[in-house]
Amino acid sequence: MIGIGMGTLFWNTILLIVGWAVARFGLLGVKPEVPSNEILNYVGVIFALISGIFYLFVETESSVPEERQHLINAPIAEITTETEISGVLTNVDDDIRSETFFDKLNTSSKRLLGISMAIFSGFLYGFTFTPALYVQDNYENASQNGLDYVFSLYTGIFMSSIVYFTIYCIIKKNKPMVFPKVILPALISGWMWGIANSSFFLASNSLTQAITFPIVSSGPSAISALWGIFLFKEIRGRQNFMILACGFTFAVIGSVLCGISK
Repeated sequence: MIGIGMGTLFWNTILLIVGWAVARFGLLGVKPEVPSNEILNYVGVIFALISGIFYLFVETESSVPEERQHLINAPIAEITTETEISGVLTNVDDDIRSETFFDKLNTSSKRLLGISMAIFSGFLYGFTFTPALYVQDNYENASQNGLDYVFSLYTGIFMSSIVYFTIYCIIKKNKPMVFPKVILPALISGWMWGIANSSFFLASNSLTQAITFPIVSSGPSAISALWGIFLFKEIRGRQNFMILACGFTFAVIGSVLCGISK
């Protein structure tokens, strides 16, 4: 709806704010983490917020799914026989039947829904590490090594995914839409994500979550935007690039300020 690049930018902006706020103000039972220089920390987070505002003005272009390219590329002039015409009509009919709720939305509604879902997802993800922080802060003799909580976190994610997929299969009457081409890339990205989050735990041990959340949120945003520009061609045009560059600049400055605020 808004593309992987813009979706991740909004997602990261919100998770940055939520994750920082939980640690900084001691929400949900965790102990507040006060930086050495509070002003720099606040200014850094404000810069991160401003970067998110810039992203609102970036226009994205949706690409046509590969499985529907035949409807665009079909050489109509060459379709002469009744069998060929019937085959094309059948493909069109199959595409119409396979349309989802999202396919029926207009461009503005898709953009609004996409941004809303990215924000909601980022809000929830901002609480990902809160249970580990809560245990460390409130249980006597609890391990202060973040890596000791990695297995339980990943096991919870894995079990939840199984539950969600089972529910999806039930809703689809045991006919889920599974795309074989994404299975291997999904596994590889999952391994990379696991390594990255383990590194986040290690970083939080040294810098505290109030510092690390603003910093680690800048990297994924930049990488996802580059994927959107160069691979998926979702973001085009000089104006969009300039707006994106301004957003990146504020995000990087915000991360640096948060880093040195310790």
